[in-house]
Amino acid sequence: MLEHFGAYAFIEHDVCPLTSFTAEIVGAAVSLGRDGYKERSERLCAIFCSSTEPNAIAAWGSRDWIVISNALMFRLHKSAEALAPQVMHTVGVKDTRLGTVMQKAKSAPGFSTAMASCLYIGAVGFFAGHEVGHHLEGHDGYYLPGSVRLRDASDQDLKLEQQALEIGPDERGAIISRQILTSFLLKFYNGETLSQEDQAEYQAVIATVLSVGLFSALAVIRPRSIGMKEASEKRHPPGALRAWMLSMYLSGKIKECCSLISSPVQQQIQMVSLDIAAAESVGKGAKEAAILNRAKTSEPLGLRAAGIRRALFDPDLPHHLRTLLEIRSRLRPTLRPR
Repeated sequence: MLEHFGAYAFIEHDVCPLTSFTAEIVGAAVSLGRDGYKERSERLCAIFCSSTEPNAIAAWGSRDWIVISNALMFRLHKSAEALAPQVMHTVGVKDTRLGTVMQKAKSAPGFSTAMASCLYIGAVGFFAGHEVGHHLEGHDGYYLPGSVRLRDASDQDLKLEQQALEIGPDERGAIISRQILTSFLLKFYNGETLSQEDQAEYQAVIATVLSVGLFSALAVIRPRSIGMKEASEKRHPPGALRAWMLSMYLSGKIKECCSLISSPVQQQIQMVSLDIAAAESVGKGAKEAAILNRAKTSEPLGLRAAGIRRALFDPDLPHHLRTLLEIRSRLRPTLRPR
């Protein structure tokens, strides 16, 4: 705990409106996670802590714990509030039927708009779902004392192993984020019969909100260096790799569930969503932020500023992914899937 959160103290779920709202999201993630347990599903639980570190971890003991700091909540809340106006106005959601309903809807306590609360759900759902993934895959078989690891493994080998163990949880986080947020978005649908054109518009808005909500996790995703430089020296995969894999997962689900959206529109939704989320992840004081002020607004400035655009074309990216997938396959027999 000290390694991940520094000085901390456990807190109740209802200490403020934000923690209460977060508890609902995390509770939904825990419920979805328990559905994947073959036995003793009640051991999967969540708890919050007060800390200055924006983080979430999976921890093992008599129960399978998900621990989330209030600093993470505050950071994701800040991102959601910053991104909501862009989704509404820059992307143009406000001019759609669903956007109109959302503008009139009552926002969750502590949020300025319903859109901001939706984006927050997507981001928190990802982090909670990611930790659920660690438990479902049984990573305590790797991390707890006495677990099986490479003999005489170098520090770099161990870090690559730890990176490999993040791939499955990232996908699980994306799955749970989509499930929770889709259920929440359906509350804005009044059940009326829609024309095919209106259905396509609904699907496009839902795909956009899902994408931006999930990608807003980039604001605190680890490691903060998004590119491939010194990738093998980190405990988490490069941010660009994680963004690319999340994008691939979403692309498949949008094609599967939003069949009325054309392929070009699907691609545009993903590019714009990732771009504005990446732009928000760049601190105002960072030198990269100067890129966001350039006049060439036709190009994905957020992706350039965050370094994602450059990293996605790095020839080391696919090689690094293949290495992690091979390590993941080798480690699987040592794990304790639930």
